[in-house]
Amino acid sequence: MTQPITTEPVSEPAIEPVDVKKIQHELELALAEKKKLKENFDKAASEIAEYKRKEKERMTEEELKASEIEALKNDYKAVTLDLNKTKAEGVFAKKGWEESEYKGVIEALASNVPPEKMSDLATEITRLVEKREAKTAELTKTALTKDMDTKIKQGTKPEVSEFKAYQEQKKPSFEKKLTF
Repeated sequence: MTQPITTEPVSEPAIEPVDVKKIQHELELALAEKKKLKENFDKAASEIAEYKRKEKERMTEEELKASEIEALKNDYKAVTLDLNKTKAEGVFAKKGWEESEYKGVIEALASNVPPEKMSDLATEITRLVEKREAKTAELTKTALTKDMDTKIKQGTKPEVSEFKAYQEQKKPSFEKKLTF
């Protein structure tokens, strides 16, 4: 005896009406909070600027010159680092490396190597990689050549394609058969 299959009717989810006033109120609150944060930020920035101005007024001439020299040194270091990063990127790019391949290397060089030596080290790295690739290619070629020499010395015949074997079988023979 079979029982009838009953299926429940599919109900569509109820679509709630959009409360525009609620959304507008939330947006106004977010905007007010953003304005308040901006005002606080601007206030803090002006206080810092005022503090620095007063600090400079309070400094002696020697201290002012020392701070200017320190600022110039920092600027020089930053510019030198950027210049040498660019030179190193140029070295890698000339050798055909992709940016994703050398980006990590440049960051490592920038954090561990004096900026003046960065492009020289990048050149040495590319030379090392090229030598390694050439050596690997040579070793692969030598291994393949030895493998082929071994097969030939063992008396194995080179593999013949099926079509070539078929041609050899169907080759007409021009030799006369002698019968006595």
